[in-house]
Amino acid sequence: MKRGIYNYLIVLLLSVFFGYSCQHKNGNADAYGVFEATEITVSSENNGKILFFDAEEGKIYQKGDLLGCIDTMQLYLQMMQIESSMKAVSDKVKGIPGGKEKVKNELESLRYQKMQIEKSFQSCFLRAPITGTLTKKYLEPFELAYQGKPLYKLANLSQMYIRVYVTEDQLSQIKLGQNADIHIDGTNGETKNMMGKVSWISSKAEFTPKMIQTKKERVNLVYAVKVVFQNDGSAKIGMPGDVIFK
Repeated sequence: MKRGIYNYLIVLLLSVFFGYSCQHKNGNADAYGVFEATEITVSSENNGKILFFDAEEGKIYQKGDLLGCIDTMQLYLQMMQIESSMKAVSDKVKGIPGGKEKVKNELESLRYQKMQIEKSFQSCFLRAPITGTLTKKYLEPFELAYQGKPLYKLANLSQMYIRVYVTEDQLSQIKLGQNADIHIDGTNGETKNMMGKVSWISSKAEFTPKMIQTKKERVNLVYAVKVVFQNDGSAKIGMPGDVIFK
């Protein structure tokens, strides 16, 4: 009799466990969303022809890597002109008794102009501002760049986040730093799991985006939540996923 009760309890516990696992596997998650990454669009600070631009889309670059260069000839000529003017002003002070103060002000103005040109000269060399993957290249070598024109876009794909939307009754159970399970559809119908943490919770409600599902699909007002995680390469920008808060 006791053995029969024991076997019954084992079967009951296993049924509960597998039922709970299947429930989550079948998509009964706490929230749904899409994967995003921190992206930086780098724009040109100067006008000129792109002499070379060897950046490749999909390639990872380290912070400070040289990706390309804009023609610096005009800036070089301006620099030569400024240095010539500074020499002329310095020579002039020798023949002007008591005119040192005036000459000093002229030299200060020329030095300031020289610093501006040097800064512009350095910005002609296109270097990666962060370590990341080049996701978009807007111009090619020998095309003209001008101030404000986007050149390329970098994204940090090693640390990504999923933006999900939760209802007001769920919001009270979610805290910053809270652990969460992130699920991605894998191969052969399997689900890939990753661990993340809640990094941001919106303080304002908004209407549910059309492309996003919620646990209660008829809910109109929801709160956005970001869950950050270390990406092993499985998650891609724009892919759908779901989250279960721990």
